Amino acid sequence: MAMGYTVVDLLDKFISIEQAAHELYMKAANEAAVPEKVKTLAKVFAIEENRHIELYKNLKEKVKDDPDIYIDFTIYDRASKMIADFAKFTRNLSVKDTSELIDFFLNFEEENLALLIIIQGILVQSKEDEKTTKYKVLAELIKEEQKHIDDVSVFKR
Repeated sequence: MAMGYTVVDLLDKFISIEQAAHELYMKAANEAAVPEKVKTLAKVFAIEENRHIELYKNLKEKVKDDPDIYIDFTIYDRASKMIADFAKFTRNLSVKDTSELIDFFLNFEEENLALLIIIQGILVQSKEDEKTTKYKVLAELIKEEQKHIDDVSVFKR
């Protein structure tokens, strides 16, 4: 079996981002000074992040033995650095109302979606790469993040 980095390694990094987002929303939900409506919405967003974590873990299980998941080291290195830069960007959640929380959520999710799209683009070296499992995994994540954004956007006034 070949050794090296795979799309599963990238999924682990995206799971970490989702976990950090979950923790951020839960922290807001448990903050004494936060209005009840904001707490409730923060809990809903935390649940959504947990749903993503489970989806990503299931995707990992589904593809882990696929021979088509290996990523060239140079490409993995670029993608990994981009994810690390995104993850270390400190986000403080200090909101007064649900509108601000929705704005924060949408901004975070749109940045995450952009990151996924860029990484998917890095994986494509030729037209044939669009048929690979690693490309399809990123397509699945992109579809899920876009749905996430679309679902919450309806609450934006």
